[in-house]
Amino acid sequence: MFLFSKKAKEQCSICHENESSKVLSDGCVCKQCLEKCNLFIRPLSAWGKLTVEDIQNAIAAQEKNQYLDSIFSKTDEVERYIQIDSKNMLMKATAAPGIVFSLDELVSYELVENGQAKTKGGLGSAVVGGALFGAAGAVVGSIVGKKQIQEVTEYKIKFVTTHPYKKMFYIDLLKGMKTKTDSFIYKTNQTLAENIIALIASIKASSEKSTNSTQQVSAADELLKFKELLDCGAITQGEFDQKKKQLLDV
Repeated sequence: MFLFSKKAKEQCSICHENESSKVLSDGCVCKQCLEKCNLFIRPLSAWGKLTVEDIQNAIAAQEKNQYLDSIFSKTDEVERYIQIDSKNMLMKATAAPGIVFSLDELVSYELVENGQAKTKGGLGSAVVGGALFGAAGAVVGSIVGKKQIQEVTEYKIKFVTTHPYKKMFYIDLLKGMKTKTDSFIYKTNQTLAENIIALIASIKASSEKSTNSTQQVSAADELLKFKELLDCGAITQGEFDQKKKQLLDV
């Protein structure tokens, strides 16, 4: 629950209707407006440093999030860790409760073991097909297999995003457990990590391929129209060549 200041008695600077409950750096905000953005503005925020625009942006972000949640329809998942809507290119993660990410917002990943990055890379077509875990295309299992058996207390995937309120989050696969690199638990978590990254990357890659294909078809259709205009004398050869260069990006 929010802790509200008894001193703030001015009209809310957001809705201009209710009595405010928190004093901002350049105005005030009421309880009702705070409830509209409580997913992104936390109860223990430094209210005196927040602006009216900060609250307005958080309200808009929460409204967008609610809309994405309303259209979310699960098509894929990896156990309890992630759910994906491949049709709408959306994702939910138990590590970021309540937030619906666009897959376009996922930028990169990093597999962290005992506080150190084991592997990392971007998320997109480049990581599909053998390059998931390591720049040279090596999977985690083959990297670990060359080393001595070690105790593992931390094994998680860090995701970096462009989401305005969740720049990164971790999928913790061990959750406080201890295991060893030759154990069934460790190998199971290796597979989980691979499946999570592979699922996200493959769906993103498929979307990029489909988008590129659509763009190519559209460019060809446009070029055909301009060729017909050239043939009937409606445009000059120079105008056609300029349009062709623009459409084909050459």
